[in-house]
Amino acid sequence: MVTEEKRIEEVSFSAAQSGDLDLFLLLEDDSLHVSVTDEANHVLALTKLVCQEHTSSHDFLQESMHAEPLLRLKYNSVSVGIGNQTFSLVPKRLFDEQAAPSVYHHLLGPHGDGFHLVDEFQTDEFVSVFFVEKHLHESITSLFPGAGIHHVSSTLIPVFQNLARQNQETALYGCVSGEVLYLSFFKAGELQFFNRFHFRSARDFLYFVLLVYRQFSLKPDQTPLYLGGSLLSDSSIYNLLYRYVRHIRFLEPPEGVTLQSLLSKEPRHLYFGSLSLKACGS
Repeated sequence: MVTEEKRIEEVSFSAAQSGDLDLFLLLEDDSLHVSVTDEANHVLALTKLVCQEHTSSHDFLQESMHAEPLLRLKYNSVSVGIGNQTFSLVPKRLFDEQAAPSVYHHLLGPHGDGFHLVDEFQTDEFVSVFFVEKHLHESITSLFPGAGIHHVSSTLIPVFQNLARQNQETALYGCVSGEVLYLSFFKAGELQFFNRFHFRSARDFLYFVLLVYRQFSLKPDQTPLYLGGSLLSDSSIYNLLYRYVRHIRFLEPPEGVTLQSLLSKEPRHLYFGSLSLKACGS
């Protein structure tokens, strides 16, 4: 069963003009973030759907089509970000497209019937190799012909890297989406680490964050952690995390994305993940 957890539509949004607008979908295991923007990068509509029962991503997307009117409109373009664990980052200088099939098997291991896709980063330093299950891929391409399909890693990392290069400091950058934490580490503006963690509790969340601090011999009371996404400052996760990590900073919306009147009243970091799709020009 699919339910709507959040919905915001600006007064300037018009379904009749959807052909001039762009649709961005962020599909996680149990949630679907939907955002609609215009050509000036104004966010006009946003909703979050959650799946109350364990089901496949394919079935979840199909059910969401029936539940959410925004998904049934015709758009200028559609981009879909896939959030799954079956991905690997490869330095572009080492990636041989001709040897791709063997690379897929080596990096991702054997999987069921589906498609291995390659995402090139705007920074041209990495490619993201990821797997999309066959039925999900067929659903996306049939429901949204011509849609771009990307892994969340290739939308978040360029945004994180732009911030890291501006800040020029040793820092962690993360994004929370439901019960998923995307976490990266940058040193002097260069990516050192990126991974996706699934957590069930505040203690899980803390464990994964401190794991990265320990791995790179960083001091939690000195090295800042920048966070975007669905984490609030009054949550049990934040309160526990702040006992160990003393410099937690919430991220602003990705550069170039403008929040209008209704969305501007929300915490500005809250939709960082789904809006990163737009910021990367996916």
